Amino acid sequence: MPRLLKPGRLWAICCTVEVPAEVKDRFLQLNKDFILEPGHEQQLLVFVDSTAETYSTESRVGENTASSSTSEFIGKGPDECSLLLQQLVRAGSDIDYEDFVIFDARSLQDDTVLVVGKEALTEDEEAECASVRMIFEMVYCSLLAYLAGSDTSIEEDYEKSQMFADGVLRSPYVCSCGVEH
Repeated sequence: MPRLLKPGRLWAICCTVEVPAEVKDRFLQLNKDFILEPGHEQQLLVFVDSTAETYSTESRVGENTASSSTSEFIGKGPDECSLLLQQLVRAGSDIDYEDFVIFDARSLQDDTVLVVGKEALTEDEEAECASVRMIFEMVYCSLLAYLAGSDTSIEEDYEKSQMFADGVLRSPYVCSCGVEH
């Protein structure tokens, strides 16, 4: 299916609730600690709180601020977040609107996020979102694996997550990047 927009290089983390700066930092640090290559600083993850900003650099530990209570992302679901992300791409943000992360109310309770994959919309078709809830530290590695076309997908990871009572992908399974948690 032809793309109307080209997704960018950064994976957006849509804050659909107010997220304190220290929670954002913990999320980034857990993902950084999980990366296989020591010294790898660039994570390509960016917290997105406003459609009035342009996002072109990744978020870094210690540089985050709390999410705004007036963010356009507050209370939105995967489809609505994807549409807002497409607006940001049109305005010049270097973000991916097809694969992204949702930081929601549950994220603040159990250190999990919703990882969403969405095909580009065409003029005559609407793509559906696939998603899987996973623990914080698996996110970056999983997104890299999905991008690289590894042997797993969001749909397959969702199936694995359903083996747990709370529907969260976590150990003892090997995540999409091939590392056991």
